Amino acid sequence: MKRILPILALAMTCQFLQAQPQVCPPSQYPIINGGPIKLPPTLPPTVVPPPTTPPPEEDRIVFWVHGLGGEPVGWEPVSNFYGNERKMISMRPDYTEASLEGAAIELFQYMDLWGDEECEEHDIEPAQNFVIGHSQGGMASRSLDMLHVQGNNNVEGSDGYRIGGIVTYGSPNQGAQILNNVNPLGANMAVNLAVDGCEALLAGPKEVLEDELQVNLHDEVPFFVKFVSFVASPFAAAIGHPLYELVIPENIQIPLPNGVVEFACEATLPKAIPIFFEPYLAGATQDYAVGSPFLNSLNSYSSSLRKVAIYAEEDEDPVVWHTMSSFFADNPTNADVFEADDETLPAKAEELANTYLLKAMAYEEEGNDDASYGYMKGYNWLNSVDLSWKVIIGAATVFEGETCTCYVYNSNGTFQYTFPANGGPTGCLDVPNLPPFTSCMTNGTFYYVIETPSDGIVTVESASNLPGATGNPIKMEHSNHLEMRNNPQTKDALDFLFGGGSDPWFITENH
Repeated sequence: MKRILPILALAMTCQFLQAQPQVCPPSQYPIINGGPIKLPPTLPPTVVPPPTTPPPEEDRIVFWVHGLGGEPVGWEPVSNFYGNERKMISMRPDYTEASLEGAAIELFQYMDLWGDEECEEHDIEPAQNFVIGHSQGGMASRSLDMLHVQGNNNVEGSDGYRIGGIVTYGSPNQGAQILNNVNPLGANMAVNLAVDGCEALLAGPKEVLEDELQVNLHDEVPFFVKFVSFVASPFAAAIGHPLYELVIPENIQIPLPNGVVEFACEATLPKAIPIFFEPYLAGATQDYAVGSPFLNSLNSYSSSLRKVAIYAEEDEDPVVWHTMSSFFADNPTNADVFEADDETLPAKAEELANTYLLKAMAYEEEGNDDASYGYMKGYNWLNSVDLSWKVIIGAATVFEGETCTCYVYNSNGTFQYTFPANGGPTGCLDVPNLPPFTSCMTNGTFYYVIETPSDGIVTVESASNLPGATGNPIKMEHSNHLEMRNNPQTKDALDFLFGGGSDPWFITENH
């Protein structure tokens, strides 16, 4: 799902730029952790695992399959490590992304051509081989299994199947809500987030500009400019240039013409963002959006393959900046094996928020209320964007409700208690079993949040819930969707897998 991120980042550049006034900033809503976002998915009939076989004495092939928009090199540090340490031959297939079925066929063709060659050379039984598929790679591997079960001629080799097991690795087994919420042909929550952020983060500089006719970038918003330049550029990683570290000369001043903020945020973004998203959300991704027909079929078939899910939980807020950091600043592919982290952007975001808060306080002291309010809008947006991101990926839901305040009159005096209204058409009048001499009134609207854990892209509920699993899911703590490919927890999870901790079939011994 990696290519979604640069586009979201582009959205969040301009996102990086305001927030509309709210009754209560979302960051202040009460949060109920672990609550269900939706009804649990329907699982297929339980698969009875075949008898456990002893681990092979010789090498087995492990196919390390990359995720959306990735390349085989994404698994290189980890696959090379285990290829040297364990009795395995690591292979890294590639595939196109027109559809999950097409990706599955290409995976089979790779296994049939190159995997068979390795099997013949090293006397390996193909049924001992297995796949470890990250994100979409796990979904493509499951699709290969389904096509094989269905007898698809495109995945039927002359001498049988090519794998005996699948490990989904951060895969959206029950669907990826982010794909539903940034659909270029339908509701696109990224557009709203982008426009809000654009207006919020430009509100302060815009007010200063109107007063001073031009804004000194070095004095006014030095970090803001660096940070936005960094997040805005989808080419930063490609060219290896950390744009957020650019030095801004002290003498650079630019005018911001009247109406430029409104034009950039309200006129341009709603048209541009869907165009940006469309190429990255077509094809295979639509096969695992929540509720898609293909996903329903994928979650309904039965198979004899051994299956285990590995999933991550990013339990350190702000989740959005930890996730973005792994895409832009802390690319896990570029880190030494098992040493990736995701701390660069969270620190930068905190610095940016502090800059906005200090500016708001300074302009309030000067009596420039408009500029102060503008910078506070930017500060509030930076503090609420994590919740907005969680809503987009399906890891949070904001609910609107009412409270009832009831007064009970008896011989001991008057007692008051407050509780949520039951949502009936007449509010507090629907409250059952009230004691005698009680009067109730409905209070104003309030908001509350239910959160569920995620890796910053896929919810834990989706990634851990693998239909037909023959072993318990393996959890990686303190890891986001991209970082999980090469951080310290990667080794813990894979050592546990290869040690047979979830399903003994996957035991792969050391050389």
